[in-house]
Amino acid sequence: MERDLNKNESNDISEQDTIPLPFVDSFRDIIRHYQLTWVTIAHVSDVPTATVWRIHHGLPVRKISAMRVRIAVTKLTGRPFIGPINVY
Repeated sequence: MERDLNKNESNDISEQDTIPLPFVDSFRDIIRHYQLTWVTIAHVSDVPTATVWRIHHGLPVRKISAMRVRIAVTKLTGRPFIGPINVY
């Protein structure tokens, strides 16, 4: 009987909350798309600008710095960044 009641419910999902999909693009693509600067990302992530520069150029950074930059990109764009960052 309960099953019959569910048949009458609408399957419209347009009113449901959504979550943003994570980025799998490269770090360079994210910077270009959102017109971010190394300085802005460095300021929000509390890492040296040279660290952001290193990520931009594919060079390894400390794990903690990579994590901070990922969090900053999420704050700045509203979407999680899960793309590659080389770490040591």
